[in-house]
Amino acid sequence: MADELAVINMVNPPGTGPIIRIDQGAGAGAAIDSITFNTGGSEFFSVDSNGLPDPGGGQSKRSVTIHYGDLPANADALEPFIYRWEKAVTITNVYIATNTTVAADAINFNTLVLTNKTSDAAIVTYSTAPGFAQNVWTTMGAVTNPDIVAGTSSYCYLVPTKTVNGTAVLGLTLRIEFTLA
Repeated sequence: MADELAVINMVNPPGTGPIIRIDQGAGAGAAIDSITFNTGGSEFFSVDSNGLPDPGGGQSKRSVTIHYGDLPANADALEPFIYRWEKAVTITNVYIATNTTVAADAINFNTLVLTNKTSDAAIVTYSTAPGFAQNVWTTMGAVTNPDIVAGTSSYCYLVPTKTVNGTAVLGLTLRIEFTLA
């Protein structure tokens, strides 16, 4: 995927309106999707009448991709990573990927804990001991403490901890799936 260019690249300059604007007005049809993309006769993605993305047709699931960057072997030296939510959310799944293969190592590894600031409790915990295949999304495991409230505590952070010498992970990326609370 290196050096790929978009066929159409639209940039919405700050202070301007939307690139595509649809005004459905009022009436019986105003609450239906504004734009619908179909694949094989089924809705794949749509924009609802409120202008919000509706992935998968009728699903409220959304996602955010966070590029953490390189995680050094001595992950204990890092400051926790923070992602701030604009609204209250419920996290439904967290995936992790790297841009290089990381060999399995049951002695030197990192434990990654995505933590919910609302309760300062783990959302999901993952050990890098089994390693990673390059560019393969792997679920971090079962989600606990998924509800993040709006306000000053509406963020989550990643706490990496090394075991023995740890292991370097290059191009660490998280994909957090969530619904609006």
